[in-house]
Amino acid sequence: MKKNIFWVILFFCCHPVWGQDCECHPDQDLQHMLRWARTLSPLPFDTTGPLTNWSGISLNEDGCVQAIELPSLAMKGSIPYNTVGQLSCLQSLNLSDNKLSGIVPVDLVDLTQLEYLNLSYNSLVGPLPPDMALLSHLTAVRLQSNKFSDRLPQFGDNPNLIELFLSDNYFYGEIPASYELLSGLEALGLQNNDLTGPLPEYLAQLPCLYVFVISGNGFSGYADINLAFDQLLCNKSRSLVVNISENEFTHIPFVSLTTFAEDKFQVQNNRLTFDDILPNIHLFEGIFIGSYSVERYAPQKPFSRDTTLIFSTRDNPLIQLNIDSTVTGSEYTWYKDDVAITTTGHNYLDLKSVFNLPKDMPGVYRCEVINRDVPELTLYSGNYTVQIDLPDQFNIEFPSAFTPNGDGYNDTFIIPAIQEGNYLVNEFDVYDREGNLVLHINNYLNGWDGKDQSQSDLPIGTYYYRFHSEGNTFKGTITLLR
Repeated sequence: MKKNIFWVILFFCCHPVWGQDCECHPDQDLQHMLRWARTLSPLPFDTTGPLTNWSGISLNEDGCVQAIELPSLAMKGSIPYNTVGQLSCLQSLNLSDNKLSGIVPVDLVDLTQLEYLNLSYNSLVGPLPPDMALLSHLTAVRLQSNKFSDRLPQFGDNPNLIELFLSDNYFYGEIPASYELLSGLEALGLQNNDLTGPLPEYLAQLPCLYVFVISGNGFSGYADINLAFDQLLCNKSRSLVVNISENEFTHIPFVSLTTFAEDKFQVQNNRLTFDDILPNIHLFEGIFIGSYSVERYAPQKPFSRDTTLIFSTRDNPLIQLNIDSTVTGSEYTWYKDDVAITTTGHNYLDLKSVFNLPKDMPGVYRCEVINRDVPELTLYSGNYTVQIDLPDQFNIEFPSAFTPNGDGYNDTFIIPAIQEGNYLVNEFDVYDREGNLVLHINNYLNGWDGKDQSQSDLPIGTYYYRFHSEGNTFKGTITLLR
């Protein structure tokens, strides 16, 4: 674990002492510290002497506790109410990498001089105090790797806050709108929580933000990661760190910035497509010319959700992927019931181009997509369950008679199912009473007007028909009248 002694030194060297704004009562501080010490094991300091001799405790010139620096001591215990939260002159609190448990007491927000708060790598639980915005001098908050839950804490209008690390907890919900007020924020770490929703637009506009890590959440939609980091405004030169992996993002923009730290631009395990990866492929370049750090963009989760598509026999049955609208060079391999059926250069599948009969179309389809310009990335669709609304053969009706006499009424043998666009691929046979075939038509479309195969008028009488389509055969009699 990283130690943070640097921060304590930084505060005393480079920050003003807020002692004049705090009520310093050394005797009271001693009692609060003794009360807290009774909850700790092993005891990190000798409590028999004055506070000046306590290991890891720094005092201001008036004798009040100004800094607690007790990281990595395997220390068990808690932070009870009316102990640390009553050290009114405390500027730095570092209890990281211990075994502390319980909740953070609500009186922690009374530490109005606090600049550095590090409780990371413990087992603290529950929501944080609701009024964290009262800690207006905070410059760094490190609460990662605990068991905190609730929505993300709010810090109000605090331009002093530079680092905010809340990763590896159980925070949920969306990023608060109030974070827009953290105009000095340089590093934001929210990875491995249960956060959801879209990214607020303002995040990319924070002028000094150069570390942006939100991996391992449930963020979705469009991820604007064109950070507006301004080196001149922030008086710093930094290499950017962006990690949005392990989310549900479906689109990222073309990223114009190129000053990323090595291997610190990561978008893998979202629902991105070649529309997103290919324009930004330069950001994944490896050490060697022409190589790429594939693990920073691959794999991706399925770009579409499982869905059911219902077509009638009159529809044009297309499965639309709705991806790759801006790129070329993609190859689409389609599977039906896990058997490859075709490979195309189109981001859709026309079922009629693969199957002659609608009855052969139902099944579970999926697609795998590769692109020649994006190495080692295969995109996967969700499953498309295709159903064809085939007409019920028992509901098909055939006329019992027709009158092909040219009067414009009932002049042809009309099968209603064909009029409705069903059974268009068929065979239609007509036999006389002796069983002789007098007419054969492939793909009959309701045009028989009482003539035989040679286009001669058939005599009045009763005939037999046989209609076969899509595996179904229908037989019956028809009376021809004139």
